[in-house]
Amino acid sequence: MKPLLQRLTPALAMGGVLLAGLVLTWWTVRRSDSEMRADLLGQAQLVAQSLDVECLQTFTGTSADLQRPEYQRVKGELVLTREAIPRCRGIRLMGGASGAAGDALQAGRPETAVLYLMDVGTGSEAGPGDLCAKASPRLRGAFDGAGAFVEGPFHDERGPWISGMVPILSSQSKTAFAVLGMDIDARDWNQRLVWAGLPPALLTLALVGMMGFGKAWLVRRGSRPAVSRMGHLEATLVCAVGLLLTLFATWMLRQREERGRELAFGQLAGSRTAEIAAALQVIDRSELATLASFYQHSENITRSEFQSFTGHLAKNPNVQVWEWVPAVSEAQRARFTEDARAAGLKDFEIWQKDGQGRRVPASGREVYYPVLQATPGTGNEPALGYDLGSDPLRRAALEAAAHSGLVTGSDPLTLVQETGNEKALLIFQPVFANEVEGHTLRGFVLAALRCGALLENASTDDSVLLSFSLLHPGSAAEWLATIRRGARDPSSRLCAARPVMAFGKTFVVTAKAGPEFLALHPASAWLTALFGLLLSAAAASLVSVLHRRREKLEQLVMERSSEFQERSADLKAITDSALDAIVMMDAQGHIS
Repeated sequence: MKPLLQRLTPALAMGGVLLAGLVLTWWTVRRSDSEMRADLLGQAQLVAQSLDVECLQTFTGTSADLQRPEYQRVKGELVLTREAIPRCRGIRLMGGASGAAGDALQAGRPETAVLYLMDVGTGSEAGPGDLCAKASPRLRGAFDGAGAFVEGPFHDERGPWISGMVPILSSQSKTAFAVLGMDIDARDWNQRLVWAGLPPALLTLALVGMMGFGKAWLVRRGSRPAVSRMGHLEATLVCAVGLLLTLFATWMLRQREERGRELAFGQLAGSRTAEIAAALQVIDRSELATLASFYQHSENITRSEFQSFTGHLAKNPNVQVWEWVPAVSEAQRARFTEDARAAGLKDFEIWQKDGQGRRVPASGREVYYPVLQATPGTGNEPALGYDLGSDPLRRAALEAAAHSGLVTGSDPLTLVQETGNEKALLIFQPVFANEVEGHTLRGFVLAALRCGALLENASTDDSVLLSFSLLHPGSAAEWLATIRRGARDPSSRLCAARPVMAFGKTFVVTAKAGPEFLALHPASAWLTALFGLLLSAAAASLVSVLHRRREKLEQLVMERSSEFQERSADLKAITDSALDAIVMMDAQGHIS
């Protein structure tokens, strides 16, 4: 029984190592899959957070949405967002017939139906109100408070894909009225899982191979004890096993360390970029709307009234100036100029810049858009009277805002009152006359957003390097501002990007790890490598010493055995050659 157990012990040990390696490999692959799914879900949640919930709640889920400026704007923003996200195949907005979208979606549909509100880049390009035929039970459950989730991979003619689903909650009832789905190309998903499981699999095979080789060598040495050419193989094997385990432990710790740093930086970067997103959304959805409402309900607003009303708006450190820009026809120009001068604006005139950048009277247009009121007044006096319609960039934003009736941002430009070269965005909201019939444009309320100030107010240290860029269809992103050196360094691994949709534009706020963050989260995996190397060297040295002692003992036994054999041979020769009897007597004198 004992010899059988001795023969089975190595096989059982190798089987145990193989089983443990398989379990470790499976666990590593599952962990990698979970992390990739969590990253996908986090990206989908950032996209969902950038959407205007109140605007989405106005969608009817019918073909009538296609003609609405709000629908076209959101779709254009999502198109740019999809292009900016690596491997993103498409973004979908879906509503449930039994959800908060209710009445507009229920007609002729079962209560469990899931319908498209918007489809961007998925290939099928479903229209508003089209039935989502492949809606899973989890997707249907998302409208009942099941929460965000990731499902897939799925397969179609374009290849495998995985989708992150995020419920969008109503601003009033806090129930899900829509679900955003972001589809990611999963062709390299399995490859990434294979690479994740490769190190533990190779470690397992190497350990099993070494155990088999070591067993074969021990058998060989046992059968030929005089062979000593491989006397240091035991120490070599121990050292090799130690190095393999050290390498794997260092790799594992490095992976966990990097993941921990990514999560910690993700939380920090998320809070910093969220501040910028919130600042833009406040201007877009609150402050400009308040100022527009003020002009909507008041025909004649004096300079002092404007200054008083915009006093609290001037506290916003991200806005250079708040302005009122009336629409003045050529026929009204003279009377308008007189009224402005009578109101206290001495030498007021409607002006523009010529080809050399000099100030000249505005002319040649049917309608002018001069700056009439500005808060704060100090430092912004040069902008008064400037016709915004004289500049192509400003005029394009004015016309887009007037046509859509929505808050609209200009392309990056330099302010008239700017003394440096900092980029700014002019954000317009049109104001129309309160008329029973007709749609007469009275003018625009305006906020001048300074891109550099926006970043400076959100970043107070060097733990996060922030940059701000604007996306353009079919071209590279345009960098607007960066306030820390190295923020545009593409080599940084710790990086987070948040899409922000505001003013009809799609921005990206990028955050990268700064020196302060890296100092607080130093790499420590090298300590494990050093400890493992020392432990491996100590174990190999111990095995080498024990091996040398065993060799000495074996040599001593062989020498003693050789001496005994020689003496036995001499004694046998003597007894065989003696002619007389040999008497052997013990210590007590007895003859034997």
